[in-house]
Amino acid sequence: MAGPGHDDANLPDVDLDVLQRQAGRYLRGAIDLRNAVHFNEIDARFADDDHGEIRYVFDANVVRFFLNPFKASEYQKVSPFGRLARNTLQALAAITAEFLMSRQLAGQWGGTPLISSGHAEEVARYAADLRQIGLEQLKLLDEDQISPEIRTLINSARRETGLREAIHSDFQPLRGLEDHLDEPALEARELARVVQQNLLRPIHLDDFALPDMLKVDATDLAEMVGFIQQFRNATPETPELSQKGDENDALAILQVVQLNDAVSAEAKLTRPIRYVFVTTDQSVYNATVAWWWENRGQDLGGDAFPVRRLTQYVPFLNVSEMPNKANTTSVFRDVRSAVEAFIVADGRRLGAPPRQLPAWQSQATNVAKSPFFDTLRKFASEMTARTENDAIYRNTLKELNALWRNLTRETVFLNANLLGRKIEAFRKLSAFLAEAEDVRDAVVDLIRETVAEVERAHAKLSVQDSLAEMVNDKGLAESGTPARRALAVPASRFRDLIDVPLFDYLTDFVQNAEPAKLDKLLNHLGQCAAHRAFIFVAAVAFWASRWESARHFLERAKELLPMREDPLHPQERPDLLYLDCVINRYVVMDADIDRSTRVARLQEQTIKVEELNFEAMNSGDAFLQCRAALEATLLNIQIAFAMHSVKGAETALPEADQYFHRAIQHSQAIWQHHRTLPGQLEGDTRRILDVEIIIAITYCLVYRLLYHGAPVQPVDAGLDNHVKAVQNLMERVGDIVPEIYGPLPDLLDIVAEPSLDQTRSKVNKIIQHLKTFREKQITTTRLDDEGMPVLIRKLSQHAKTRSLA
Repeated sequence: MAGPGHDDANLPDVDLDVLQRQAGRYLRGAIDLRNAVHFNEIDARFADDDHGEIRYVFDANVVRFFLNPFKASEYQKVSPFGRLARNTLQALAAITAEFLMSRQLAGQWGGTPLISSGHAEEVARYAADLRQIGLEQLKLLDEDQISPEIRTLINSARRETGLREAIHSDFQPLRGLEDHLDEPALEARELARVVQQNLLRPIHLDDFALPDMLKVDATDLAEMVGFIQQFRNATPETPELSQKGDENDALAILQVVQLNDAVSAEAKLTRPIRYVFVTTDQSVYNATVAWWWENRGQDLGGDAFPVRRLTQYVPFLNVSEMPNKANTTSVFRDVRSAVEAFIVADGRRLGAPPRQLPAWQSQATNVAKSPFFDTLRKFASEMTARTENDAIYRNTLKELNALWRNLTRETVFLNANLLGRKIEAFRKLSAFLAEAEDVRDAVVDLIRETVAEVERAHAKLSVQDSLAEMVNDKGLAESGTPARRALAVPASRFRDLIDVPLFDYLTDFVQNAEPAKLDKLLNHLGQCAAHRAFIFVAAVAFWASRWESARHFLERAKELLPMREDPLHPQERPDLLYLDCVINRYVVMDADIDRSTRVARLQEQTIKVEELNFEAMNSGDAFLQCRAALEATLLNIQIAFAMHSVKGAETALPEADQYFHRAIQHSQAIWQHHRTLPGQLEGDTRRILDVEIIIAITYCLVYRLLYHGAPVQPVDAGLDNHVKAVQNLMERVGDIVPEIYGPLPDLLDIVAEPSLDQTRSKVNKIIQHLKTFREKQITTTRLDDEGMPVLIRKLSQHAKTRSLA
């Protein structure tokens, strides 16, 4: 899908406060949906992989939602994105309600939903008011007055050219009934369905719910009620009834928790069982998140978390599970990737790991009472801080909301058979879809296209965010260059997106962020092949130090990479392998994990590096071979340093030295291939490659100084042979080394020729640089907290020794 495509001269003024609210609203919607995706996956995995059974316990409000999803108070609960027309929202809510009662939820295996005694009493009280209503009042809903519009919709769907337009318009057949769908008569009929079709079952009739398991300690009940009341948004109009309702909610949740504790301890089960509580009440969900955090540990995203929300059961997250006869096996995975493309890029702003998604969702919907409000404001401010580009960003948000609306309409149309259970007239549309396989397939194709466009739009947001981060980075603004993290990718790789090398493009954008330039780039991202767009987005995110975002888009590019090489874009696979190695190395080094785990994960990366080297050697391309040897050197020397950081050793470790020797071997291969490089590599590719080589070799020299001592015989005689070559490279790359990497030439002098009479000032200058470069993160690898003091101490001792000589 093409980007906004407007001329910057016509950019309208944007109200930043409005734009920030829009950005915050979209973030809340994305978190809500990502949370639903997460638990949808958990339940599906339990059912499919573990062959488990999930027993659903419904809140009374779920029953109310089922009885009449056409009410404004109900249908507004189901759409996380965009402002849909009332009739479309009503159709979406009706399908969601029918799916909830379909006995086809994940792991349900045809079982009947359960309801606690307190919630059953609430439903019974509500039902008493409906008994006075005669079902003859429902005659209006079954008349043929809407049949002509349904026939029009079917005729449009039959025409290949009219299908998209027919579906993407608001759900017209419901318009004739809008003023009647909230009548109590409909609820009376649906209540009769609940009773006659046994759609609910009291929880005490469950074969595992023995009386002792349903008893809840009074103190625990009071505590949970307190959590629920804490999260109520408004003062109840009927305090006595509300207090009773809160007690019913608290009792049902604690019963589900106790039942799960009991089944997890039961060894004689023929299949694993799990109970979940489904509610439409956000306050109840928020209260459970807070209670779980305090009483059950902080793993809110784990399998045991017991509460599910309505969003989890909307059609576009359950296309494969709904009875639509469509081949939709990949749709859920695609939706997940599309949402993840946005969340992964900005999750670091939220202050919690992905397994805390329920906490994000809870706080995002309760911003007035949560510190998350400040986070949302900060997010929105950062995303809209580019005054000249605000209109472009606003248009991207507008595009995304339109895409979510289209996706909703498409999945509503595909699952019209569920709507037919509520309104008889829609059974004609259901019957048509059951027979028209070609139409079903066309709608599924539309759904996939829309989801792909959502992901592409999220990629555009990621690029805008990465570029904004570079513009707003004070260090980059001072140097005028994004060269702190370099990627050795030739300029031609992105020729279909930008007309200059990536390094030059980013440098120019840092210095002059023109709206027209950004708009042109977004248009190109919308038009090129998806995998190429994602490779570019990953590269830009990497330069902006957004490692998780870079990894996400790179993984998507790998999934979408065509089997056959595109003659217009050769070397895509080697570039992907290289980016995979570099990006994942940064992800591991930046991860909040203990040192032993970091070593283990770095060691896992050696398999990827071996594959990179194998591909490069088979290619016969000197550049690819030199680049692969460089990455292998960096990874192995980084593992050696990481091993020392685990044990805090100041002397050589045999297991670490193994990786040090491997780094030396690969560094020798660097020079072997470097000598045969083409004389003129594209753009700044040669300079970037040379600078990274300097860094890699310097770290090998630093390792030798740290753990084998500079004044003694070198561990590997070949290492000293690198020094002159590195010094020659320094002359070639010009002033970029002292500007970006500090006094590395002085360090090379100390390591390579320790007999030289070094002055105290020179060594102190190096020490000061080493104290600051880790904080600035300006090198490809970095010394750990353990290694840094050791190096500084040894250099200080060396300085004292030389000053006394």
